Amino acid sequence: MIVITGGLGFVGSNLISYFVNEDIICVDDFSLNSNLSNVEKAKIVLFLDKNSIFNFINENNSEIDMVFHLGAIASTKCIDDNKLFDNNTVFSVSLYEICKKFNIRFLFSSSSAIYANGEFITNSYALSKKVAEDYMINYGNNIVLRFFNIYGPHEHHKKQMASLPFVFYQHIINNNKIKMFFDGNQSRDFVYVKDIVNVLAFFYSNPKIFGVFDVGTGESITFKSIANKISKLVDKNFKTEYMQPVIYDVNDYQFYTCANIKPLEYVGYEKSILHFEEGMYQYLLYLQNDYISGEK
Repeated sequence: MIVITGGLGFVGSNLISYFVNEDIICVDDFSLNSNLSNVEKAKIVLFLDKNSIFNFINENNSEIDMVFHLGAIASTKCIDDNKLFDNNTVFSVSLYEICKKFNIRFLFSSSSAIYANGEFITNSYALSKKVAEDYMINYGNNIVLRFFNIYGPHEHHKKQMASLPFVFYQHIINNNKIKMFFDGNQSRDFVYVKDIVNVLAFFYSNPKIFGVFDVGTGESITFKSIANKISKLVDKNFKTEYMQPVIYDVNDYQFYTCANIKPLEYVGYEKSILHFEEGMYQYLLYLQNDYISGEK
């Protein structure tokens, strides 16, 4: 039996779809009921809200193979510190503690948001993840994955926090115009969600591997390049409006990220991770077919 928190979210629903033959416990706050269609083919044994998961683990711990803790407040723009730390830190540490008590394998999804020019940043979202990370790493025998910028199917509900490729695609198709922070030369490591799922499945299949790992492509691509590549793929021109971010402190803004995937390869991960052009091509096929036809 596998427990997946955030099971109706972006990464969680993709992971549940992958584990189609496994017994799944889906933990979520069910504000994303529109995403139920994304997991309808899976063997979901039970849906739980986050407040019920601790009693469930207490009573069923011997049947649980692994807990994938993917649920979180994922908005880097959230300014409610209490909400962030209650959900991303306190709840995460409590869930880790009960798994440790019963010797249940535990995987925590962290974020590349904790990086900034080689140092750790101080915005509340990043800090809420970093504090939870530090606690877990101190005790060992767990898996911490720092996801870089993910894009792909099932992210439609994220709205303002949807991936840059998805936002650019929508604006190029619908408006022939995009808005871009600064000069567009900032770059990030964008990784296709199916590659994220493959990495998660790798750790499920390798119970003796623990540690902290970046998960991305190992390549960084500028925002300008992303827009141009999407424009070329959909054969549509666009205009660019450059702007300054309103919410971010410029000192916290990440102008460059790139995953170090060598540790992942060192422990035996061998699958090829899609370059941005390859991942975006697959995503466009989905957006132009399944997404438009109503399969979110």
